[in-house]
Amino acid sequence: MLLAKPRIINAAGFTLAALIAAGVALLVWREQVQENRHRESRLNAAMSFESDLAKAEDRLQRHSALLQLAESKLSIEQSVLRPLTIRNEIIGQITRLAGDCGLAVDALTPRPPRTQPPIQVVDMSLTGRGEFPDLVRFIRRSRQLMPDVRVQALLVNGDASRATPDLAFKIDLAWHAADAGSNGTATPKSQP
Repeated sequence: MLLAKPRIINAAGFTLAALIAAGVALLVWREQVQENRHRESRLNAAMSFESDLAKAEDRLQRHSALLQLAESKLSIEQSVLRPLTIRNEIIGQITRLAGDCGLAVDALTPRPPRTQPPIQVVDMSLTGRGEFPDLVRFIRRSRQLMPDVRVQALLVNGDASRATPDLAFKIDLAWHAADAGSNGTATPKSQP
């Protein structure tokens, strides 16, 4: 019987050793699973960050392109702007252009300039009479010949039942001029 006991002890020892090994293996496996999940989570976060970064870089490139376009447009507009010192010449050009287009000008009333850095804006009110096609021609030609003068509002009154209606009109204009301190010294376009 003495021999049977060592076998039972050996069997129990092997069983215990196997259980301990299985427990250690389970703990090691569990640690590896957790580590793999943690790595997968970090990898997903990195991939998401990389995707967000790529989108942000794309937006930045688009915004940079838009900014460059806006800066070039501003540069072009500033090169077209004429200095505020030639205000009376601008008033004369507008009046002559209206007359050349067949409009009878009653008044062209400028208001004091208002500052919108880096430019000055001179609002004007042009009133008079004429036919609608002449009014349209004036607006088109003023856009072509004076790109720094913009139509802000148009009010037309008249009797449409007449064969050639003589309309009373009021046009609110805004002349965008170079500030006295800026270098908007482009030569004015030829007179109409």
